[in-house]
Amino acid sequence: MDVSSFREYFHADIALLLPERQISQNGQFGGAQPPLMEQTKLQFAKSIVILPLLGSLSSFSPVALFQGLQSQSFGGDAGMALGKAVVVDTAEREAAERAAKIDTYFRERSMPLAGHGRTMVEAAEKNGIDWRLLPAIAVRESSGGKQMCGNNPFGWGSCKIQFKTIDEGIETLARNLGGNNPATARYYSGTTREKLYRYNGTVIPTYMDEVIDIMERIDDIELDGLALAKATS
Repeated sequence: MDVSSFREYFHADIALLLPERQISQNGQFGGAQPPLMEQTKLQFAKSIVILPLLGSLSSFSPVALFQGLQSQSFGGDAGMALGKAVVVDTAEREAAERAAKIDTYFRERSMPLAGHGRTMVEAAEKNGIDWRLLPAIAVRESSGGKQMCGNNPFGWGSCKIQFKTIDEGIETLARNLGGNNPATARYYSGTTREKLYRYNGTVIPTYMDEVIDIMERIDDIELDGLALAKATS
């Protein structure tokens, strides 16, 4: 764009950027304002348009400039809301993918716990434990529910404790392993390996490594396109 064209666009862009009745036909600011203030505001307005264009006048676009300035309106509450929406969407997608990995692991081995992956992920998140811990313990203790008793696939309480539903059992174990049950918190306040040692490692020395190996196998599950689409839809 040549200089004369730029001048023609310049006045139009100032009109877009400033409130109604601020600019008169001769390009001066309207209203009862001191001349110095008028001149200062005009120079400031010019800088809004000119500074971003110093690099290349040939690529100048009034519409693009105005649209770019409009995009700045996403600050404040609107910007915060947009940011939160992105975070929530990302967290939701991650939770869905984790649940799909758990369910895929169970399903490929014909384990009855298939379909409870989402509950396990949400219970783990709520209680601050590794999302793979509950399904791995269930695999080690009851082959993923094949040998569970009383909706207790985790061997919790040596299978003497029974639950009304599997989900109740999941939530109970997650609360205990997360240290959120005052009666057992002193046993499960450490790392995942320390939790496993307290859980059954004092009886079976290889227990921690066995469960952690299952955790890694669950994590290594590769979801196919269909499974991934279902998980994130």
